[in-house]
Amino acid sequence: MKVLFLVRHARARGAAPGQDDRERALTEGGEDDASALGRRLAALDIAPQRLLTSPAIRAASTAGLIAETTGHGPGEVEIVDALYDALSETILDVVRGLDDRTARVAVIAHNPGIGELAQALSPPIAGFPPGAVAILRIDTDRWAEVGTARVLEAWQETPDSGGWPA
Repeated sequence: MKVLFLVRHARARGAAPGQDDRERALTEGGEDDASALGRRLAALDIAPQRLLTSPAIRAASTAGLIAETTGHGPGEVEIVDALYDALSETILDVVRGLDDRTARVAVIAHNPGIGELAQALSPPIAGFPPGAVAILRIDTDRWAEVGTARVLEAWQETPDSGGWPA
């Protein structure tokens, strides 16, 4: 079984005049949300073994805070250029190329691509605000089968949704 965590970066500041979109940082609330998500995943004992992130500061910061609160070092977050502003198909291609020896992977990216992929893999998932996560348990031992293999269980949480499954 594979577990895929699809995460939209947490709340970010608006771009300053002339600022590159990739340079937008998290707000204080966004930092709190990302840390809270990591703590909750660690408490549920389902933390990702590997974290892949867009190179945008807001996504990489979200990944770093999740990593920190789930026991990973900062060097364990992998920057994947293809995840910046990626379409859902591109994100799925990244997932399908993962090493099968890893069972639990988080992908931190941007809407609309990350939310569209979550909804495509599990149609009950609706909306994907900043800081949202979709956790999908997939009936396969091969990442290459994600998208065609059966999703056994899926749930979504947002910073404002309250309780997590036990």
